[in-house]
Amino acid sequence: MSLALLVGDRHSGKTSTCRRLVESARARGLTVGGILAPAVYEGRRCIGYDVVDLATGQATRLATTAGSGLEQTGRFHFLAEGLMLGRVALERTIEPAPQLVIVDEVGQLELDGGGWSRQVDQLAVDRSGLTLLVVRRKLATRVAQRWSVPPGPWYDLAQGPDAVINGVIRQIETGVG
Repeated sequence: MSLALLVGDRHSGKTSTCRRLVESARARGLTVGGILAPAVYEGRRCIGYDVVDLATGQATRLATTAGSGLEQTGRFHFLAEGLMLGRVALERTIEPAPQLVIVDEVGQLELDGGGWSRQVDQLAVDRSGLTLLVVRRKLATRVAQRWSVPPGPWYDLAQGPDAVINGVIRQIETGVG
């Protein structure tokens, strides 16, 4: 199997869909690893992101709009503790490989060689199971080219979260993709 993209627009429910996907996969007895990066809001304004290790449930702040951080993209400063938690969580998925690995999300930081880029490089090597790279629509083609993601399947949130979840589960269970 290897790599697939979950594509959606900014704040379209990519992380929420991934949460539901994790629940559905585990309910079917599938093993899941990787990371989620839920947005943190102050009122209606996104002020940062957390990172959650799907294997342990451990979470910490990944990025913030205030202060400074180890890496930066756009208005977000990425914090050392959050980057370390995410990198360790992803490295843990390489061996033994869960049936589903979620990398929420892969963006400009990774395209520039930061963030999870090294871990995604390792996950892109042929392995059993499915690695789902969560990406904003505007970066999907560049991410696909950078990590040699086949043209299909790209799971598009425009089809609705249920279609995405069912498609990913079907791909894992049938080994087709």
